[in-house]
Amino acid sequence: MEMALRAKARNEFVAMLTDLFAPLGHITARRMFGGWGVYCDGTVFGLVAHDVLFLKADDECRAAFEDRQLDMFYPHGPDGVCISYYEIPGEWLEDEDDILPYARIALDAGLRAALNKKPKPKKRAGQTKDGAKGGVKVKAKTKSKSAGAGA
Repeated sequence: MEMALRAKARNEFVAMLTDLFAPLGHITARRMFGGWGVYCDGTVFGLVAHDVLFLKADDECRAAFEDRQLDMFYPHGPDGVCISYYEIPGEWLEDEDDILPYARIALDAGLRAALNKKPKPKKRAGQTKDGAKGGVKVKAKTKSKSAGAGA
């Protein structure tokens, strides 16, 4: 792993994950919402919260995680909303042969999500979030008819 990644991560668990997932591509980790996002070549495929790894899933691959009876990620506790990430058992992280197939599945889910993501419309100068024009209207100056007469 590059030294820059290790310095950027500042979390030994996350640094270990960047090494472990290196066969998938260029792995980076970024702080987000009190945890970490795990990216491969710019595509998010994992989250880390409280030193627990969660891998991304979607409708196409959810069964692979559910067949292993993995728990879904509830970022706001068991009564909150769940998101499409599944908790990965710590023992899977001890062997690339256990974790890499699931990491590839999660990366594929991340790539599909990126393809299906609608681009955000670009905001024009003076426009509010809802698309309405904001700001102060300025009345255009007009030439007085008498200004040009008689010259």
